[in-house]
Amino acid sequence: MEKKKFGVRLVAGAAALCLTAALAAPSPAGAQSVEGVGTSKASQTLIDLVLGDGSLLDLKLMADKAQSTIDSAVAPANAVTSLVPLSLASSVLPGLSGIVGNLPTFESKTPGGNPSVTGSALDLASPGGVLGLPLGLLGGSLIPTSLTSALDGTGARTGLESALANLSLVTGLLKVNSVSNKQGTAAALPAASGNRALTVDAISLLSLGDLLAGLNLDLAKLPLGIVSNLLSTLQLPVALPGGAADLKSAVDGLTATISGILAQVAGNNALLSSVVDAVPAVDGLLGNLSLTSLIPLGGTSLVPVDLSALGLGTVQDLLTTLQGTLAGLLDTVLGTLGNLSLLKLDGATIGATTKASDTLANSAADVTGKLGGLSVLGLNLPGLDRLSVGNTVNAVTSQLSNVLGIIDPSLKDLVKVGVLDKATSVTTANGYNNALAGIDILSVKITPPALLSNLVSTLTGNSALSSLGALTTAGASTAGLPLLGGNILGLGNLLNLPATLGVLTKGLTLKVGSVQSSSQFRVASAPAPAAVAAPVESLPRTGADTRTLGLLAAGMAALALGVRRWARRPEEMMD
Repeated sequence: MEKKKFGVRLVAGAAALCLTAALAAPSPAGAQSVEGVGTSKASQTLIDLVLGDGSLLDLKLMADKAQSTIDSAVAPANAVTSLVPLSLASSVLPGLSGIVGNLPTFESKTPGGNPSVTGSALDLASPGGVLGLPLGLLGGSLIPTSLTSALDGTGARTGLESALANLSLVTGLLKVNSVSNKQGTAAALPAASGNRALTVDAISLLSLGDLLAGLNLDLAKLPLGIVSNLLSTLQLPVALPGGAADLKSAVDGLTATISGILAQVAGNNALLSSVVDAVPAVDGLLGNLSLTSLIPLGGTSLVPVDLSALGLGTVQDLLTTLQGTLAGLLDTVLGTLGNLSLLKLDGATIGATTKASDTLANSAADVTGKLGGLSVLGLNLPGLDRLSVGNTVNAVTSQLSNVLGIIDPSLKDLVKVGVLDKATSVTTANGYNNALAGIDILSVKITPPALLSNLVSTLTGNSALSSLGALTTAGASTAGLPLLGGNILGLGNLLNLPATLGVLTKGLTLKVGSVQSSSQFRVASAPAPAAVAAPVESLPRTGADTRTLGLLAAGMAALALGVRRWARRPEEMMD
């Protein structure tokens, strides 16, 4: 009986030994993490500009994209990133497409391409030395610092860095001082991830003069009352002659006195050389002048009126002083209003980051955004981040609506602006966990009113009411008035548009600084998809270690057989 007990103990010991050996067998590296296959993509466009439906001009500047994948359901394992400096099309200038087709494109690709690319500075005014790009369409320097791609045992990945300096777009309608751009994507066994980062220095877009000229509305031809209301509402730093409540009252006071003098000297030019005090009618007009400051002969700034000095001067000197004051005042006002930036941004930094992994809880999508100070038609707004963007958009919308509504109520919704518009999502579909993130620095949409031609006729049809009309009535020269909307007029000339067709009459859509990142991932089943075998190094084993299970099974089978045979032996053999 004692031998039987010893045999049982021996069998139990063997079982324990088998189990210990099985558990002690080495497990594959990384068994703690769930592995799979995935894809990550990233893209960025610095400028995306469309005039009308795109037939006049469709321009994209500094556009790049990237993809890293180890998912055979998407593509053979690869990593690729590319940068397209300029994309340009126009039905009115069909030759642009051929010119752009000769521009260099930068690409890094693995396998089957160059894993590392470094580009030299590209002059956007004459990219690649290509001749024929219309003068003034573009200016600045693009520097594709580096593009990289890699594919190995750890997965696929890409990287890109580029910069741009002193960008001037379409004759100065849009200006950007400098740009810094970074991108990266990765597809690895634990997760797929992507990131984008874009930093843009000061941006200025259009001017009030450009905006109106693009609609065939000349600021100098608008009724003086509208111009006066614009100046008062915007509270621009323009000095008015003393005693004038607003621009219109100042102009009315000057033109009334000038018209009176012209009536006195009509048909009697000899009076022009007479002393003012010697001509009672003219001296009376001077005494009734409601303004207490004027621009003196040869001067540029307003000074207090000296009635004694003016009375001792000639009628011609008085007339010239009044006309010069009127012309100088309107020149300053129209120049100040016309050159006022529609939008001006003191800089911006945005980013988009995604990660797709084995579970939604382990996946993420996020965006970041920060703006420097923002100016909208003279309204200065402080810097902001994405959390405070709502109030800023409301302030921008209100300012644009209020100012443009002064010109005509139908223009209240002429310009719509988006600031730091973003979208993020983390979802699951068709066995994949998906993470998406995107953000834009600035978006602008200009939509002219349906009856624009009627509006133009109504607002500019009576020239006598305008600034030009006031100067003409006063016998003053209009040659000194500033050229308003010169940038947009230059674009119209560049596109060979007739004078009656304003560049913006069909609308405009613009995005500045748009970045996106997307990642998808699914847990791999054993065996791994064929495409995952593309890297040079073998990918780590997924799932449990079958050698361990085999050893354990063999040991347990031997144990069962031994117990069975031992139990069937005769009792006497045990004694």
